[in-house]
Amino acid sequence: MNNVYYNPNGTMPYPTPLYSNGHNQYLTLELTKTLSSSLTNEVVVSGIFYFQPAQFTNRAKVQTTGTAWATAGYTGGHLNLNETQLPEVITYESTGIPSLSFGYVPPGSQYLRKFSWNVADNVTKVYRTHTIKLGYYMEQTGNNNVILGSQENGQLAFMRYDSCYPNQTTATASAPANEANLGNTVGNFLMGCPLNYNQANGDPIQNLRFRSFEWYGTDEWKVNGKLTLTLGVRLSHQEPWYDPHGVGIAVWNPAGVPQNVLSKTVTASNITWPGIDWHQHNSQYPNAGYPTRALFYLLRAGLAYDLFGNGKTVLRGGWGMYVSHDSTTAAAGEATAIGLQTYSNPSNITCTFGQLFTTKYVPCGYYSGATTGPITPFTVNAADPKDNHMPITYNYNFTIDRQGPWKSAIEVAYVGNRGQHLMTLAGSNDANL
Repeated sequence: MNNVYYNPNGTMPYPTPLYSNGHNQYLTLELTKTLSSSLTNEVVVSGIFYFQPAQFTNRAKVQTTGTAWATAGYTGGHLNLNETQLPEVITYESTGIPSLSFGYVPPGSQYLRKFSWNVADNVTKVYRTHTIKLGYYMEQTGNNNVILGSQENGQLAFMRYDSCYPNQTTATASAPANEANLGNTVGNFLMGCPLNYNQANGDPIQNLRFRSFEWYGTDEWKVNGKLTLTLGVRLSHQEPWYDPHGVGIAVWNPAGVPQNVLSKTVTASNITWPGIDWHQHNSQYPNAGYPTRALFYLLRAGLAYDLFGNGKTVLRGGWGMYVSHDSTTAAAGEATAIGLQTYSNPSNITCTFGQLFTTKYVPCGYYSGATTGPITPFTVNAADPKDNHMPITYNYNFTIDRQGPWKSAIEVAYVGNRGQHLMTLAGSNDANL
């Protein structure tokens, strides 16, 4: 079994398979009641639960215990974690070292656990030339899973262009080291000189949920024998993803945490990140990180028109607004709020295996030259606390149907749409997007 998320060049089969005993349960109840010859009511209740655990068949075969990695002191990786799964070894070259590219799988199982349930009520009333529909819809969806493909076990990438400081044992400006580059992928691997190194400090369970409440009304009006109009409105209250444990989603607050970001000292604390805040740390921010808009007003309009009154040529068309919910990716700041940090050795400051295993938080080679500026070895995520939008799409179309000879039909249609406020994953340098 290879990594199902990423297979670089020359990937070897993993020492043991990964199996999953997944299952789901689904239930729908529907009741339609005819109250009179012109009035009906429909109630629908449904829910689904999805569970997919995954675990190695023989976890002992993927541990560093008893291997050269343990002998070299790698156990726990650069962050010295209580973790012994074999690290990922990959190459971007078409030839070179074999890749062992499987991400971290926790002992308790790597799993997805999702659920969604909803309740809807629809009333239909026929009044003269009008068919009126009124309805209500409520939904709650939950996504509870570990971060699939986490790098808690560490990832080392190799290329022929790698360079490192094999003679440097201390990080001092007065003792610069000589940089080495063998120009060969296999050579760099044997010397223990990776292109870069990444490691997550954990693999926390992300437990996110959202709720939506919606009301709608539609009137299908047969104006005359040639024209039928459909007019409608949907009022939608879409809540963002929130954390049911009350920690909250991390947000960008540059004035919230004063800290000298140009300092050459890198802190290991997960509550002193500059410019990052969240609900449990600062109650002025909602649990979801950004505010919830009271209502989205979504209009709909359509028509069907018999151009010549003989039913042979009909023009149909419509326009509508539709709002959708962000994916869980938009709430990635939750991982930051619960302490997830991803260490990335700066691309211009590479270390040997030995230096990675014994040096913590201060990248090797940083003081070997005239390098200036901040050390930024960790990656964190945060949401925009002022963004209360949801993705919205404007759909429009028109169709002309013409009855042809020999019971044939000719149809010409145009369909278009326009999206706004779509999810954008950008860095703080793109804050004006």
